[in-house]
Amino acid sequence: MKIYLFFLTFLLFTASACKKEIEIVTPDFDVENQELTVKVNESLTFNFKGTSDIISFYSGENGSSYAYVDQSRALESDISLKFDSQILDGKQENQFSVLVSSDFNGTYDLANLDKADWINITDRFRMATHEDNRALVPSGEIKITDLIVNNKPIYIAFKYITKPQTTYGQYNLWRIQNLLLQSSDEINGKVSMMAQSAGGWKSIQSSNYEPNRGYIYTNNITFTGNATNGPKKDDETEAWVVSKSIPAVTVTDLGPDRSVAIKSISDPALKSYSYTYSKTGKYTATFVGLNANLDRTKQVAKQVTVTVVE
Repeated sequence: MKIYLFFLTFLLFTASACKKEIEIVTPDFDVENQELTVKVNESLTFNFKGTSDIISFYSGENGSSYAYVDQSRALESDISLKFDSQILDGKQENQFSVLVSSDFNGTYDLANLDKADWINITDRFRMATHEDNRALVPSGEIKITDLIVNNKPIYIAFKYITKPQTTYGQYNLWRIQNLLLQSSDEINGKVSMMAQSAGGWKSIQSSNYEPNRGYIYTNNITFTGNATNGPKKDDETEAWVVSKSIPAVTVTDLGPDRSVAIKSISDPALKSYSYTYSKTGKYTATFVGLNANLDRTKQVAKQVTVTVVE
């Protein structure tokens, strides 16, 4: 038994001795440039001193910043809405409204519309008035980012109420055209989310509406009341036109930023690297030099301030 224990101890000692880690040194690597200025879309050259087994590059632009190497980047987006409105002929006040909901259940009837929480945003826009002489009036491009709840989809709606016309006067004809919902962020710029023609609009009316008193065309939503000389002119009526469910994302988790590998362990020593910036601004370019083996790695990060001008 003693002989067995002796040999077992000997084998363990030998295995431990054979597993000696291979030493590795910190890369003797640096970037000669400390600050650089370059014009947009002109090639910029970084010069290196020393060497490293592996070199990676972070340009400092969105998606490639060394500051986000160990943390997620949240991309924030603004959402805006615009359209043209037109009003014709009538006298009734406050007939027309613009609304947004994030909890409408998608069942297009008055009962379910009433169950939803609708936020009236009419006063955010420049709406047509009779003083505009029947002209189509641009609403302005208005942010509605604050109405997006936890990246939930939204519905856009137009609501139109006609009160008894003998008492309140003739209805106004209201028309909406050229609606556009857009998203804007610092990476993608401005992107169309939904044009009016793709809105999937549905018309919902109270049961006392006369037929054919409003319509939806490709780029034209029109509301009218019951005929002024008809038997239902003094009925109070309610009409909606509601969009499809619209995905609305204001915050996107992009994860950590990524580098570009510009030298692998099998490549010859790299003396310089060229890059082109497409937008003006001040950037922190970072080069990470790394030496590695099976046991460990050692690295250095060298940074250069880059100013990009017109």
